[in-house]
This record gives sequence, structure tokens and C-alpha cells, in this order.
Amino acid sequence: MTDELEGLTDKLLEVSMKLKLAESELVAVREEHEKELSKFSHNLKNPVGIISSFVEMMQSNESLDEEKRLKYLSIIKSSSKFSIDLINSFEEYYKLKNGSIPFKLESVNYNAFIQELAVNQRTFLEQRKQVIEVTDHSSFSENCLLDKEQFSKVFNNIVSNASRFSSENSKIIIEISTNESEMITTFSDSGLGVSASDLPKLSQSFFTANSYDVYHERCMGLGLSKAKMILNKMGGTLSFKSEPEKGTQVNLRFNRN
Repeated sequence: MTDELEGLTDKLLEVSMKLKLAESELVAVREEHEKELSKFSHNLKNPVGIISSFVEMMQSNESLDEEKRLKYLSIIKSSSKFSIDLINSFEEYYKLKNGSIPFKLESVNYNAFIQELAVNQRTFLEQRKQVIEVTDHSSFSENCLLDKEQFSKVFNNIVSNASRFSSENSKIIIEISTNESEMITTFSDSGLGVSASDLPKLSQSFFTANSYDVYHERCMGLGLSKAKMILNKMGGTLSFKSEPEKGTQVNLRFNRN
């Protein structure tokens, strides 16, 4: 009987410890959730405040000339677009985080798919007089299990970031290589670059090394955090190398098997 009581006591202690651990984890998740909602709210207040201010100025000034009216409308339009994009991006971020976005993995010729995605970006980059080049150093073509739609978002986000923080007439270089166990894709630009202290924060939600890009468009800070989650779902990783004024390297790695 004594042995049974001791065994029961041990089990109760074990359950109690597990409950405390679960409670601690729940508190941590709740705190993180509240911080992210606070950041989202803070980021949304700015463009909504701008919209409200310019609408009020237009209403209170009946003699507003056409040039100013068009300028105010342009500011309202861009702030509205940023607000909608932020809401949509945050919704997608939380769906990824909660695992509610289904991934449809299929065998994809990785090398050919990278080339295809690069071609799709050329028209956008030509508007900024920028060039994208793909160099394949791999010894053979490799198939990987990917969700093509989700991987395209990762690729497009990385190229978009490289473009946004690089000047006109610059070049974005993509290199595909392999080692014994991995497919490696390196995106290199010659843009603004990032300080050593900011590098570890690049894939954190709402972190922005710069509030605006070189084309004066406001930064959101969710793209790379979503990219990291998407890659993790497919067994990939994301890492960065950068120096201020010397550009940035973004590395994607996938297990070949």
C-alpha cells in the first residue's frame, strides 16, 4: 500500500510539474501575442492618423488649389494602401504562425524553378533600371519538395527587399550551389546593407532596419519573418550576411534529401 501511495505521489508531482510548465509556456505565448498586437496597432496608427489629418485639412480649406489637392489625395492614397497591405500581411503572418495555411508539397526541379522565378521579376526590376542574374554552380539539377506558391512568396520578398534598398542601375545576383547535403541559394545585392547589431533581428516580426526604403516607400517589417516561417515548413533555413553601404547576402538552404 505504501509503495502504491509513493508511486501515486510521484505521478501527481510529475503532472503538477507538467502543468506548471504548460502554464509558463501559455503565459509566454500570451505575452508574445500581446506584444505583436501592440506593434501592429502602433504601425497602423501612423498611416490612419495621416489619412485623418489630410482629410481634415481638405475639409477645412475650401480654397485649396488643385496642386495641393492632388498632393493630399496622393498621400491619402498611399497611406490607405499601406494600411490595407499591413492588415493583409499581418493576417497571413498569423495564419502561418498558427499553422492554418495548408502546404501542398510537390517534387520541383529546384534549379529550373529559380530561373523561372528570376525571369518573372525582370519586368518589375527594369522599371528601376535594375538587373537580376542567376548563376548555377551546382554539379547537377536537383528536385526538392516545395510548395511552389509559398516558395514564390519567399523568393519575391527577398528580391523585392534587395531592389528596394539598392539604387538604380544596380544588380541582384543569385547563385545556386550544392554541398554534400544541401542546396544553397545566395541572393547578393550592393545596397544599403545592415549593421552587425541588426542582422540577428532581420527575421523578427515588425523589425525594420530602415523606416523607409531608398524609393521613400514605408517599410512594414513582416516579409522576412513570413519567409522564415515558410521555409521552416518546407525544411529550409534563412540566414544573412551584410555590411553597411556594402550590400547584403541572403542564403537559403534546403536538405538535398
